[in-house]
Amino acid sequence: MKDRVLKAEEKRDFISKLPDEILSIIISYLHVDEAVRCNVLSKRWEGMWKLAPHMEFDAKHMIKPLSQLLHKRKSHKLPCFHPDPSKNKQVSRYGLKILQLMSHHSGDISSCRFVHFRKSILFGGVEAWVEFLVENKVGFTNLILQCEPDHYGEIAEKCFSRDEICKPDFSPGLFSGLCSLELVNYTIDSWAAFEGCINLKNLKLERIYLDDISLSGILEACKGLENFSLVESTGFQTLIIVKSSIRVLQLQALLLDEVEINCPNLEVLQLDSVKCPLQHLIINAPSLRTFHSYCYSIFARLLPINEGRYVLKTHEIFAHCNSSLSESPNGNFLQNLSNMSMDLNLNRISEVMDLSLVLRLCTNLQTLEVALPDLTHKNSDNVSSDDCATPYPISMLLESCHCIHKMLKSVYIRGFRGKEHEMEFVKYIITRATMMKKITIESKNSKREAESLLSLPKASRNLCINLKINVNPMK
Repeated sequence: MKDRVLKAEEKRDFISKLPDEILSIIISYLHVDEAVRCNVLSKRWEGMWKLAPHMEFDAKHMIKPLSQLLHKRKSHKLPCFHPDPSKNKQVSRYGLKILQLMSHHSGDISSCRFVHFRKSILFGGVEAWVEFLVENKVGFTNLILQCEPDHYGEIAEKCFSRDEICKPDFSPGLFSGLCSLELVNYTIDSWAAFEGCINLKNLKLERIYLDDISLSGILEACKGLENFSLVESTGFQTLIIVKSSIRVLQLQALLLDEVEINCPNLEVLQLDSVKCPLQHLIINAPSLRTFHSYCYSIFARLLPINEGRYVLKTHEIFAHCNSSLSESPNGNFLQNLSNMSMDLNLNRISEVMDLSLVLRLCTNLQTLEVALPDLTHKNSDNVSSDDCATPYPISMLLESCHCIHKMLKSVYIRGFRGKEHEMEFVKYIITRATMMKKITIESKNSKREAESLLSLPKASRNLCINLKINVNPMK
């Protein structure tokens, strides 16, 4: 009986039958200390981590296990990573352990992620790690660097300001061979490291402090940039993006005096909690396919209050775009939109009116997602939810929207509360949109109102009405 059980278990051991190439990919999803500890599993697994195409270093997770891991290992002589004595840097013991691990790696490393404390910048460790990978690993093209608060660096913080600790000294052109780069929580006072970044396709800057010159220099140096994200970053006042290569652009939690987006091949645009005077917003993106606009997200609540600059409201962006389209030499950049999502108060006729003006221009729209804001929150607009004095019913506003009647296929309503104007909007979609396939209504406690929609006559016989009740609204 035992023999049968053992044979059955052996048959289930699919992992041991996988080739080394697949095992090395699987092990690359582990933190490096966990990957190295896989040596104890079997002789087959011993040294498998040295072939992993991706390495994951997280100081919060591995600093103690890593020191224990290499304590008894024979020390390898490492090359001089900062030959210039004028730099006057010393790599910390922890930084040397990281270098030692990477030097033990015998295969190619295509991507690497470092989550480190600020002390690693103070002692030059971060720069040394990146330089080692660039100089010694063929095919290294993807890098993520993330600085975390250094709870162990109290002494260092007494001698240096926070900006100095978070300001790495990358050598000129260090990122030139990368295809993808993500930087989180740094101060950047020069774009020199981005010199020659003709192959960089994806760039994300999150919680970065940099000035206007550095930002414009980075954008200019990255000639072939296709995907750019700028998140919770400060120090610059103007954002001007004039690039034909960019296809995806994400702007989130930014405080600006001017925004100009002039990208003829841009396909996806996300504006989330951007503070900027509405008259200083320019969007020229004739190839836009997907547009996301959020103004009530948690990021908007974190931005400081500044006179003359407020979070751009979705309906105001719509109204501004509508008024500026007639003056644009490139025509209607909304006509190619197929996907649009936003937070919008359907209970305010003025906002629905702005939406209807845009929907008339979105002649190819197929997917629409609307999140109703939680106006009970203390940071929400202190305005009346309903514009009952307005003489225009929602049905009249939507009658001339061709995309609703002939193109729209999917609608998602979040934060549904069953109020009069919300009901009228949803009823119109169900009874008038002939191409609809699915409408999803997400509500916290409006079960009766939502279920009443199921009995409405459907304009499309293929329409499926999906109700999600007792779901918390977007916060």
